[in-house]
Amino acid sequence: MSWGVIGVLLVAGWLLQTIGETAFIVVFWIVVGLIVLAQVLKLLAQMGVLRSPEASASGRVNQAHEAKWHQSQQRRLRKVGELLSALERRNSVEVERLVLTDNVSPYESGSFHGKVGTTGYAYAKEIGFDEAVTFFEEWTRQGASARIDR
Repeated sequence: MSWGVIGVLLVAGWLLQTIGETAFIVVFWIVVGLIVLAQVLKLLAQMGVLRSPEASASGRVNQAHEAKWHQSQQRRLRKVGELLSALERRNSVEVERLVLTDNVSPYESGSFHGKVGTTGYAYAKEIGFDEAVTFFEEWTRQGASARIDR
């Protein structure tokens, strides 16, 4: 008999005396059940039924998710660009639509006229579009009930 088996038998005997026969049997079958479950999961993993997602080189889960993520980023950057363009034209209706309907945050950054990292809020302040600045601040506090004063 190896020392490992002797150790397990000593621990089992101590546990049997400590918690009683019925509780020991319950604990024994729970441990056996967990061991069997682990073996079944191991076999399923070896068969390929269970497998962990493989990360791509960029750290994303797979090519399909990566493509979706890039499309989402492009869409977001395009919408931020539209918001910045609407601010430049001082088109309050378009600004309100983009923020309230298209869910473009005035605090998301984008690139505009070669400037990277410009937010709608900062650009509205920069060009002095006070109605938009007030709208963005109200939008932050009140959400969708905010409106641009015309």
